[in-house]
Amino acid sequence: MTKSHPGVNNKGNMPGPPKIRTDSARKRQKSAAARRKRAESVRIGEQIDRWKSLKESKSLDDTGLAKVLIDR
Repeated sequence: MTKSHPGVNNKGNMPGPPKIRTDSARKRQKSAAARRKRAESVRIGEQIDRWKSLKESKSLDDTGLAKVLIDR
């Protein structure tokens, strides 16, 4: 068992006791993360095979291919 130092939580980086999130706080954080993910996604549906083929032929990742196409 490790000895705890006064003023440092169990992660060793912040003074004070460890932070405990409530269920509602966890739910809000999860919802916010889902909103961010939806805002960053593009739905291309049936065109996914064409996207993958073009991405492979250009040796790019998704972000790189999107940038190339937008900058055209």
